[in-house]
Amino acid sequence: MPTITYDAITEGDALPAYERMPTRLKILQFIGAGWLWGPQFVDPEAAKNMGLPAPIIPGAVKQAYFMQYMDHWLGKGGWTLRRVQVSHRRPDVQDVLMTLSGAVTKKYEKDGAKLVDVELEIHNPAGDRTTRGSATVEFD
Repeated sequence: MPTITYDAITEGDALPAYERMPTRLKILQFIGAGWLWGPQFVDPEAAKNMGLPAPIIPGAVKQAYFMQYMDHWLGKGGWTLRRVQVSHRRPDVQDVLMTLSGAVTKKYEKDGAKLVDVELEIHNPAGDRTTRGSATVEFD
């Protein structure tokens, strides 16, 4: 059973905040596994030459964080993540805490499926929204 059931969800519900610390080591492991060796991810001087404050976090990592966030919120089993969309607004840098948040925007049934749409966000420590996203979850 999921931690949160379909019947327990209401439109407008806020998801609990979820913090992630994308350390340099974790990012290097991710880009190594995915062959994402862009200099903006690994080289501080190259990142600065590109106008970035430091090596940044790949977008695929932030998408993975959104997927983990849904798992953290809902618990194991009883649901399937049907869709995740991500829109990157500004870069996040390595070794800086990120806070994920979200809210239920729609709860509905379609073709016999119990669905929930969620809006997702990532904020940096200054409170700037760096990433927006959305997801659709189907409950068993």
